[in-house]
Parts: sequence; structure tokens; C-alpha cells
Amino acid sequence: MRLIPLENSMTMGLFNRNKKEVAIVQNALEVNDIDSSSLVKPFEFNFFKRRGREDFASFFLHTVTDKIYKGLHNVTWTTTEPDWLASDICSFIDRNAPTLIWHWWRNGYVCVFFDEKTKNLRLPRPNELKFDSDRRVINKNCVVAYSEPYVIERRTHLGIAAPMLKNVNSLMNNAGYITENSGLYGILSGKSIPMSPAAKQELQEKFKKEYGLEEDKYNFVLSNAEVSYTPITIPVKDLEIYQKLKDDIAWICNFFSVNPQYIFGDSTFDNQAEATKEFYKSCIQPLAEVLLSVGRMLYVKLSKALTPSTVLTYNFENVPEMNTNLSDACTERLAYLNYLLALRDAGQDVEDLIMSLARDAKTLKNV
Repeated sequence: MRLIPLENSMTMGLFNRNKKEVAIVQNALEVNDIDSSSLVKPFEFNFFKRRGREDFASFFLHTVTDKIYKGLHNVTWTTTEPDWLASDICSFIDRNAPTLIWHWWRNGYVCVFFDEKTKNLRLPRPNELKFDSDRRVINKNCVVAYSEPYVIERRTHLGIAAPMLKNVNSLMNNAGYITENSGLYGILSGKSIPMSPAAKQELQEKFKKEYGLEEDKYNFVLSNAEVSYTPITIPVKDLEIYQKLKDDIAWICNFFSVNPQYIFGDSTFDNQAEATKEFYKSCIQPLAEVLLSVGRMLYVKLSKALTPSTVLTYNFENVPEMNTNLSDACTERLAYLNYLLALRDAGQDVEDLIMSLARDAKTLKNV
């Protein structure tokens, strides 16, 4: 029996991680892709350069998009039959669905690069895309799907929503200013305190800095002189700031095909099941169809087999409200089968149609 020197054994490698030839320490295993192409700024409208203004609009925007991302997590891209290439494409879409949809909103399109030899897929690198005079992507070896606003006006979802988001930001910052930084508004007068313009300016600055509604400011005017103070109240309630804010957020929700009541939590639907079904049908399913079209085009380009691209599909996981559609699909196909059987009994040759219906029945689990 031949003995292996200790310094060449795996045991030695465990205690000698500093040697370059020992590749035991590895980077983290990343479930989804995070590279320079997915590192996009969450907001790029430059609303917040003024001092003292906070980025409230970004919070409300991501409140809506987070609901959509969670819905996308319940969408699984899969294949109707064993196919390694189709499975790899589904895996890529499944890992990068939120990033791809964010590109759809932010850039106006979804773009995926491919390598015909290795079949590898990747997101576009920064400044890699080239465009023609009509703003169409002209790079080679990539598949692109354009959003409707981009097709019609070369605009993006976030670009269109920018004015509404800016208004949301103004409302929230104005509300904060009124409730926290508004000193004592009023008129201070008295015969025994004649003041020069410079003294008036000094007093005004003093009121701004030392009097107000915050804990570290004075709430009352103290004076030994005979003065009268007439307060000026701000009709905050009449401004309806928070009602306007709620209306604007509702418009943003509708723009992204999310029912506002699904965000606010006070659903007007008869039951939560109907609300969930409406959310997945009007919002999640159209976005899933966009990614599915990209995946099927990738399959057409990379596959050398004669398998149709419909081998790629998707289904909803952990959403029982959507799975109830299966009963409707079965009912329709059963009625069609009975119709075909009646034709066959009448002497018509419909065997090919019956076999096609049988093959279609195998995909019903994905409905």
C-alpha cells in the first residue's frame, strides 16, 4: 500500500488556506444575479437636492413595486417536457425576474444577451447597448422586448410617473414642514416697543429659530412690555394634504396595475380571494407574459432541435385563487371532447383532433 505524504493530502489543505494552490475558500453562492447591470439607482429624477427635503416618493414607489415583486416570486417558469436548454432559460428568468421587470419600468425594455456556443445568458453591461435613430437596440446576440410607452413615445413607466411621484414628495415634505418647523405665526404689536427695521428683522429671525412646535423650542412669548399677540392659524385640515396624498398614491397604484385597496388593506372586494385573483390577472400575469416572450425567443435562437418554443411556460405557486381556473379549463375541454366524439360517431375523421386535445391535456397542470 502506497502512503500519501501529509503535505499533499486534503487534510493538510484544510490547515493551510494561505497557499494559492489550495482553493477551498470560495465566494458566496449567489442564488440570483447581482452584477453591475442590476445595480440601478432606485430613483433618478433629482427631486431631493433641496436641503431638508426627504425622499418620501421612493418609499411609496417601492411600496407598490414590492407588492409586485412578491407576486412575481409566486410565478415559476418551467417546461412542459424535459429539455436542458429550456430549463436553463427558465432558471435564468426565475432568478432575475425582479431585475428584468425593473428594467422594463426604468429603461422601457427588457434585454438579455446570449452566447450561441455556450448557451450562457446574461444581463446587459453598463453602457453596452447601442441604439439607432429610432432608439431601437441594435446590438447583436441579444433579445429585446419593448414596453408600450417606449414603443409609442420612447418613454418609460418611471418617466411617465415622475410628475406624480414629485407631487407625492412635495405633499409629504410640506406636511412635515407645517407640523414640525412652522414657528409661531402671528402678529406681535404694542405701543411701548417701537422698533427699527433692523430690530424687526432680528426679532423675526429669533422667532424662526427659538419659537415653534418642536420640543426644543419655546411655545409662548414672554415679555415685560405691554404687547398683544394675534395668532395666525394655518388651516391644515382645509388643505386636505393627506387626502390628496392618498389620491396620488392611488393613481400610482393604478398606473402599475395594482388595485389601491390591495395596498391600503381595506379591500372593496367581496372577499380577499377575489382581490388576489384580480391582482394576479391584471398585474402579475401580463408581466409574466413579457418575460415568457423573451424566454421563448431565446429558445428559438439557441435551440437546434425541432421542439416548439411553447415548451417554456409558467405557473403560479402558492396562489390557490389562480389554480381554480383549472376547473374552467377542464370543463371547456370536456365539452370540446364530447363534440369531437359526436362527430366521430357520425362518421367524421377527427382522430387527429382528439389526439391533439389529449396532448394539450398534459399542460393543464400549468393553467
